[in-house]
Amino acid sequence: MKKIGLFVLILTVLLACATNERSPANTCAGFSPCILKNDILILSDGDQAAGWQDAALTARAAFYQYFGKDAAPVAIVPGGQIDETATQALRAAGYRLHLPWLTDADKQALQIGSIRQQIRSQTKDLPPAQQNALIAQALQQAGLLEDRPDPDKTKTQTAEELGALTHELGHLWFIEAFEKEDFAGPVPAKRYGGWAPDWLDETAAILLENDQLTLARRTQFESLMKTDLYALSTFLTMEHPSLQATAALEQRFGTQSDDGGSRAIVLTGKEAEEFQQLSAGGDPLLFYLQVRAFTDFILATTSDEQIFAGLTSFLQQGRSFEDWVADRPEFMSFSDLQCQWDRWVASKLTRQIP
Repeated sequence: MKKIGLFVLILTVLLACATNERSPANTCAGFSPCILKNDILILSDGDQAAGWQDAALTARAAFYQYFGKDAAPVAIVPGGQIDETATQALRAAGYRLHLPWLTDADKQALQIGSIRQQIRSQTKDLPPAQQNALIAQALQQAGLLEDRPDPDKTKTQTAEELGALTHELGHLWFIEAFEKEDFAGPVPAKRYGGWAPDWLDETAAILLENDQLTLARRTQFESLMKTDLYALSTFLTMEHPSLQATAALEQRFGTQSDDGGSRAIVLTGKEAEEFQQLSAGGDPLLFYLQVRAFTDFILATTSDEQIFAGLTSFLQQGRSFEDWVADRPEFMSFSDLQCQWDRWVASKLTRQIP
């Protein structure tokens, strides 16, 4: 039997759709079913929708805690796609931000469909029975033992899914709260999120992750060695490792669905491998772990929960990170920041260089 190498990647292309008007969002915008609380609209109901809403409300409170601004109204739309009609209705109701969300069951169904399509395309000359056998093998390799979504995943969410949800909300809320139109200097052409440096954009998202995902990142970081880390001068200026890959993906598939809405994309096999290879700027996982660690370091050193709000406003004035460091009594210079970071890292890492 021909062995099919399989690599599965789930990638969500998320767009912060916006209009110039800022109208209050206090209705379901004519959608049914829906649940709505404190500007968090879920275009679904039931236990799963309630779980998303609870997670989003917790993240909303965290956004105010760390950035001192109310999070913008947001609509979370299950199914991974928002068509243009829905987009316009949501905008009219005051929901400038829309998050097309894939549930665990959605991801599983899309993985199954993508794997089936990929293998049939690769084995056009084989009889259907052999194709089906290869499909069954590939599904087993991917941990999808049956050619259908697990019905239990339509009812509950994992902590990982809920942490990913609040992470993406953090991106949307941060970009909305600190708009590029308010930036005093020239906006950099290449950014993974908004105008802010990519590490700071990721900081806003990571600050909103739940306790389970936060603990997992800290535990993974502590298993690294110092030589694994990006140099701080590189880390604070680098582009997101997935920036090039995401740009290539958007060019290939488009950032919108066929009807002008927004959508999530699932990649498998060769396409997923190509996406990973295009992350030429470095290791995305390492980047996220270092963002989590640097965030913890800055919070612990300054004892200021809203330190990143102040830094973002400082950068919006067109000033540099080095200027900000020089103004901080905790650091006074970049070299002092580097020394303190090195000591903090050494106290956290459990592995040593042989």
